[in-house]
Amino acid sequence: MKRLREQHDRTVLDFDELRTCGVRLIWFSGDISHAHEEFKKRGNCKGPEDNFNKQVTAIQREGYPASLDCVIVPALSSSGVFLDQRQIENIVFPPIMPAYV
Repeated sequence: MKRLREQHDRTVLDFDELRTCGVRLIWFSGDISHAHEEFKKRGNCKGPEDNFNKQVTAIQREGYPASLDCVIVPALSSSGVFLDQRQIENIVFPPIMPAYV
C-alpha cells in the first residue's frame, strides 16, 4: 500500500483479488444505538448526524457484513462497552493452539 500511495494519489483495490492473495476483510460491528451516541459525541467532525443514519441505512440495504465473507469484530456491545485492543487482536488473529499428537 505504501508503494502504491507513493506512485498514485488514487488507488482502487479489488477485494476479490486481494482475497485470492490471502487478505482477509475485517468488519467492525457495533450496537447501532450506542454507535449513534458515540457519533453524536464527536460533534460535527464526521458531518451532520444524518450522515450516520444514511450510512446505517446503506449498510443494511446491502446486507453487510454477511455478504462480505469477512471476520466480524463486535467492537461496541449492546451495553455500550468497547472491546479492548487485546480482545480485538484475538478475534482477528486467533491464538494458535498447539497440536497434540
